[in-house]
Amino acid sequence: MVTEPNTTVLEASTERTPLCYRQSADESLTEAIVTAVCDRADADTTELSPLYATIDPDALESLLGSRADGSPRNSYRSVAFEYESYHVQVESGGLITVN
Repeated sequence: MVTEPNTTVLEASTERTPLCYRQSADESLTEAIVTAVCDRADADTTELSPLYATIDPDALESLLGSRADGSPRNSYRSVAFEYESYHVQVESGGLITVN
């Protein structure tokens, strides 16, 4: 490849653009994670393996979900894991990033 002096050559990136998803008030954290991954993969929920085969949904709810009385947790927490070949990061407050 021949380039002119002071010319930058940009290579095509193979990285995926992250998808950010915010859990809605009427869905569980597990539902939100599956929906976010489906959106990123452009797939239907029936095409994914069960989330519980990758991570314990009850443990996620306990760590990151609202308290039993429905109030939000006071501290920031984050859990990251691989699901369906995607890197999923879930933060307290319901922000889910899928990459």
